[in-house]
Amino acid sequence: MNLELFNTNKTRGKITIKGINYEFETDLTPEEFEYLSNYISEKIKEQEDRMMFMRNNVEFVSVLIAVIYEIARELILLKKEQSELEEKLERIYKRIEACV
Repeated sequence: MNLELFNTNKTRGKITIKGINYEFETDLTPEEFEYLSNYISEKIKEQEDRMMFMRNNVEFVSVLIAVIYEIARELILLKKEQSELEEKLERIYKRIEACV
């Protein structure tokens, strides 16, 4: 994964993502970070024409990336919650089967 907009630094179990006008520190796993990077890269490609038109507006691009980052992070959290709910449902289902 190659994102020129990102300068990543992994220290103390955290990943720091730095750009021109933004900086994020996250405690995502490497797999989650890879998903996040791919998602952001995909969304940036979708907005490439708009970003080229606004290339001199660093603030706009920074805000766009920040919004995409937050959306991707929420998706990761929702996936974790979904996984936890599926595990709970599986346990409940097994308990019901054991009673029958």
